[in-house]
Amino acid sequence: MQGVLALFLLILGAGQLVAVLLRLDGLSLAGGRRWAGLALALALLAAGWLLFVPAAWLGLAAAPLAVLAVGLLLWGGSIIAPVIHPNSLYAAEHPAHGGCQRVAIPDGQHQIPGLLLHPPANVCNLGAGVCLVPGAGATKTFFKWRLVRLLLAEGFTVLTIDPPGHGDDRHHPLDYPDCLSTVPAAAGYLRQLPGLKPVGVIGISLGGALAIESLVRQPDTPVAALVVAGTPISLNYTRRSFYIELVNTLCSRTGMSLFREMTARQVWQTWKSGGFRSRYNVSELLALLRPVANIGRLRLPLLLVYSRRDHIAPPEHARCLQQAAPAADLIESARASHVLLTLEPATNRQIVAWLRRQLT
Repeated sequence: MQGVLALFLLILGAGQLVAVLLRLDGLSLAGGRRWAGLALALALLAAGWLLFVPAAWLGLAAAPLAVLAVGLLLWGGSIIAPVIHPNSLYAAEHPAHGGCQRVAIPDGQHQIPGLLLHPPANVCNLGAGVCLVPGAGATKTFFKWRLVRLLLAEGFTVLTIDPPGHGDDRHHPLDYPDCLSTVPAAAGYLRQLPGLKPVGVIGISLGGALAIESLVRQPDTPVAALVVAGTPISLNYTRRSFYIELVNTLCSRTGMSLFREMTARQVWQTWKSGGFRSRYNVSELLALLRPVANIGRLRLPLLLVYSRRDHIAPPEHARCLQQAAPAADLIESARASHVLLTLEPATNRQIVAWLRRQLT
């Protein structure tokens, strides 16, 4: 029993040390307190070493003890001194922005919920705005804080919305073609703000298909550039697809980097916040929105953003869209899964640089 305890302490201490060195505060038993976390890791390793009794059978216990140690780090990191959720970015006051306010954008007989964030006072305001349109089941804050932070740091004003059937607008089910007024209404609202001139739109997943057809139907919408990020052209979603996407999300550098800013509990709570209401499923909505047929009809700068690890919207979908719109630029990530595409730092930097070239 002493040998099992020693091995467990060694594994737990090693896990704690890795969490501290890689700044995975969400996995650390000391949260964001690095010196306390380092001291705890060394104490666990020392205790395990002092108790260690070499025995051949201890090797058999390594796997279950490793699982137990990882589970304890995930649980402890969530309960003991948890890090502040990165969605605190959307508080009214935060150093990353110059103000964040909830807005209700008129759209026919109902209103679109959104969050309007202004660039901080210590950066040059570009006088340009960017509207984020989330994908199916996502919300205006769902895994977007890194992209929003970067846009703000570059001087953009950011509007992120909940389309019909999503987030704070779940009471109003997403319907077609009624949903096609959402993007023009949000872009028009952003364009009318004092001091703002050019406006860009980032459509994520289904949000990209929605933005494409909306701007084709209403070509006078004041949008100067469109980013289409991880938008499938069709979808045959199966249980196998779910597990492949889950593995691609968890077993990636971008996925692990989440624990620098979040605990396991916060990741799970964010994931559960998704879902949407509609009489259509995503496959039916994509068939109605016809992104490949419509994208070639757009007359504005286009950027396609896809990932080789995305099983929902693979690079083949990007090639089909680029064939229909040859003038479109393309960014292809090598790391991000479908869910984490807007959290990949290198990809986000390229998106923001492209928008800056188009809007300033």
